[in-house]
Amino acid sequence: MSKSKIVSFMMPAEEITSILTREFNPSTFDVESYSKRLSEEEACEAVKDAKLILAWPNRPIATRKVLEAAQKVELIQFGSVGFDSIDLEAATELKIPVANNPGFATTSVAEHTIMLILIILKKAHERERHELRGKTVGILGLGSIGREVARLVKPFGVEILYFNRNRLSEAEEDYLGVVYCSFDRLLSESDILSVHVPLTKETRGIIGGEEIARMKDGAIIVNTARKEVVDESAVFVALEEGKLFGFGTDFVPDRSVSDFRNVIMTPHVSAFTVEGVERAKAKLFDNVFRFLRGGRPQYLVNDVWDLER
Repeated sequence: MSKSKIVSFMMPAEEITSILTREFNPSTFDVESYSKRLSEEEACEAVKDAKLILAWPNRPIATRKVLEAAQKVELIQFGSVGFDSIDLEAATELKIPVANNPGFATTSVAEHTIMLILIILKKAHERERHELRGKTVGILGLGSIGREVARLVKPFGVEILYFNRNRLSEAEEDYLGVVYCSFDRLLSESDILSVHVPLTKETRGIIGGEEIARMKDGAIIVNTARKEVVDESAVFVALEEGKLFGFGTDFVPDRSVSDFRNVIMTPHVSAFTVEGVERAKAKLFDNVFRFLRGGRPQYLVNDVWDLER
């Protein structure tokens, strides 16, 4: 029987092999790992015989050409929640199932969001510190992380507005203490706008210059979603002009922030607590085990699995 080739762009081969041998005979699989970012040609060569690809955003370059080279692949499993780095349309056309790894970072990112809000309020301006109590917190995107932010911020005595593609049930809204509103109202009434939308064609740059102009003077924006959903150049203009009080981001901005005391930046680390990393690995390999045993993987983001069975 031929071995299953597993190609990893996110973890060392030794670690993956150690985990897999808890459930499978090591003679039944081979693992290759790549720690550096590959060129498109290198990525094509790496995946050509793979049955399973363990992916991470931007490693490899998951273009149509790379996917076409992966002629034997039966599943691409992302270790991350985000999967926008893959040409999903091409994967679907090629009948390549793609799965992500949702939920593991909910607590970590939500707590990080609250931390950024509090730091900005307390330290953004040395002579102008504020309380969170009594503020209006607007949440853009009420998925698992947005809901956890709402749950955590509620005891501070704030009003919580939210805008989401799909409205929650009345019971869910009552439990979380949130009020559904239009996007325009969210912008105009929020003292603090916390962004938690996935990156799609529709959400790229969803908070830009026009949206900031409709916000309250002295408002705060916090982005722990994806870097590209907020137009940072527009944010910095608004900060320089005094339109915004502060900006919290879990990404390294494209410009220096050394002159901005009202910008709190962390280098995309909100998800990676000790507990979050352990949850990520557990969920990831639970799905990998399911797949290698011949089962249907969870968390599929395209609907081609049954077409291949």
